Amino acid sequence: MPTGADGVADPAQSGQVRAAAGLGPRRGYRVLQRGGLTSVRPEQDFSLIGHLAELRSLGCGRFLIELAQHGPFTPAGRQVLAALAKDQPLAGTSPFNYLHGMT
Repeated sequence: MPTGADGVADPAQSGQVRAAAGLGPRRGYRVLQRGGLTSVRPEQDFSLIGHLAELRSLGCGRFLIELAQHGPFTPAGRQVLAALAKDQPLAGTSPFNYLHGMT
């Protein structure tokens, strides 16, 4: 495992999966470092569908729905579009850290 400046093992540099607070033991995130940039990615698919009305009330008016993983005409793609039309949470996804707010 890579070490930090203090010589102590640094899981943030290893891509290690960590449990995210409040998301339960099976929902975690992966911290990756490349080229001096750190990225945090959820282990479970991320979606804010089901929170769109709230986001609109906060001034967000445009959303990008990424369907490259499924395609719009597959059963999974149609499930995404149906959830989007009703602004209902998408099964099998997580809002990741959205519910914790920005600090």
